[in-house]
Amino acid sequence: MDKKIILTFDYELFLKKSGTIEKCLIEPTQKFIEQSKKFPIYGTFYVDVLFLLKIKHRYPLEYHKIRDQLKRLVDDGNRLELHLHPSWKDAVEAQSKDTLQWNFPKFDFYSLKSFSSLEIQTMFLEGKCELEEIAQEIEQDYRLHSFRAGGWSITPFKAIKDAMIQSDIYVDSTVAPGLYRESDVQNYDFRESSRDKVYWTFSNNPAKANKGKFTEWPITTYKISIFGKILRKIERKSEMNKRPDNFDIFGDGVGMSISDVGLRNGESVFHRILRPNMYTLQDVIPSELIRRIKNERRDWITFISHPKKLSNNSFLAIQKLAENGCEFYTIKGALDALKDDQ
Repeated sequence: MDKKIILTFDYELFLKKSGTIEKCLIEPTQKFIEQSKKFPIYGTFYVDVLFLLKIKHRYPLEYHKIRDQLKRLVDDGNRLELHLHPSWKDAVEAQSKDTLQWNFPKFDFYSLKSFSSLEIQTMFLEGKCELEEIAQEIEQDYRLHSFRAGGWSITPFKAIKDAMIQSDIYVDSTVAPGLYRESDVQNYDFRESSRDKVYWTFSNNPAKANKGKFTEWPITTYKISIFGKILRKIERKSEMNKRPDNFDIFGDGVGMSISDVGLRNGESVFHRILRPNMYTLQDVIPSELIRRIKNERRDWITFISHPKKLSNNSFLAIQKLAENGCEFYTIKGALDALKDDQ
C-alpha cells in the first residue's frame, strides 16, 4: 500500500474541563514514542504554547515534565510546531488538592480575532521563542516551520498573516476542506477548498489557492454516505462488544459541546451528519481505516488527532498502517520531499 501518511497531533488539554497533564498529554504521547521504536513513524506536534507558558513559572515540575517529553519527540525525528488556543485567558484553576486542572466557564477569548494585532504578534513571537528554545536543546538550528489555529479559527487572516510574517512562519495547516461553521466562538468556511491538492500556495485566505508566499498543508477530508455511516456504527458496536477497552481514550477531561459553541444559521443535526470527515486516529476502527486507505485515490493523507483523545485502537491503527507499507512524514519532511521531486 504505497501511501504517504502525515500524522499531526494537537498537543493540548481539553477546553471545558481540562483533565490532567499526565492523562491527556504525557501518557498517550509516551505510548507514541514507544511505538516509534518498533516502526518508522513520525508526527508533527502542534503544541498549545499558551498553556505551556501559563504553567512555566507557577508549576515548574509539570512544565519540565512536558518540556522533557517535547525534547524527546524532537530527538526521535518528530516536529514541534506552533498552536495557539487563546482560551487560556479564560481558564480558571480548579480547586483540587490532588490534581492540577482548569475549568473554562466562558469562551470570550476562544479565537484570535478577540485580540489586537499587536497582542496576536506577541503570542506568536513568545510561542515561537519558547518552542524553539526547547527544540534547540536537541537540534541547534531548529526553527519553527508551521502554524495551526486553535478551533480551526484561521480567519480573519490579516492579523494572523502579519504575525506569521513577523515570526518567519509561512506554512499553515488549519484548513479541512469541506468543513464550515458559524457560531458565537468559531467561524470558518472551507467549503471551497480543494480536497484533491496535497498543498497549495495563498496570499490572504488560507482556504483559497492562489499565488502567494504562504503555503497551506490541509487536513485530508473525505465524504461518507449516510448508509456508510450506519454501517460504520454497526461495525463499531460489534468491535466494542469484543474489546470495549480498546475504545477508551487516555484523556480524563471534558471538551466543548455544541451548546458551548453557540451555533448560528441553523446548523442542523442532519448537516453535521453530512459534513465531510477528517482522517483521524480518534474513535478509530483499525480494520475500517485500512480499507478506506487502500481505496483512497490520493497518495498523501494528512491526519489530525489529539493525544488526549487517543485510545489503544489508535496505536493499533498506526501499527496496521506501518505493516501495510505506508510511509510516515512530518509536514516539513513532506514539503521538502515534494519540492525535491519538482
